[in-house]
Amino acid sequence: VPVDVLLLFGGDDPWCTEAVGKRMHVTLASRRNGGDDAAVTAACRFVSLGNVGHCPNHEAPKAVAQVLIPWLNADDSEERRVVPLDSLCQIHEPWGEVLIREISIEESESLGLIDRFVSSMVG
Repeated sequence: VPVDVLLLFGGDDPWCTEAVGKRMHVTLASRRNGGDDAAVTAACRFVSLGNVGHCPNHEAPKAVAQVLIPWLNADDSEERRVVPLDSLCQIHEPWGEVLIREISIEESESLGLIDRFVSSMVG
């Protein structure tokens, strides 16, 4: 899929765990190794929202907006690859604090055996 992708996961999601997000991140990032020029330029980033579950847009709308707005305002794939997404910042929601953390492709590639097995059954 030669489009920019921002994976935005709740870090405490019991169904779509961070391991599932990491597996998606690695799979989407590997598109760049194909022959399609559009895929080579597509951006793929993964952000985890700590203390948030399965529905980040409902549970932590301020944190989601904090990440999503710079991504959407970026002009192209090149800018989306580097635009700051407020990684390692805390956002106060009415119910508590949310930690925004960008996960690098290197971290996503370092899934342990159990996480690889479990995440393979999901997608």
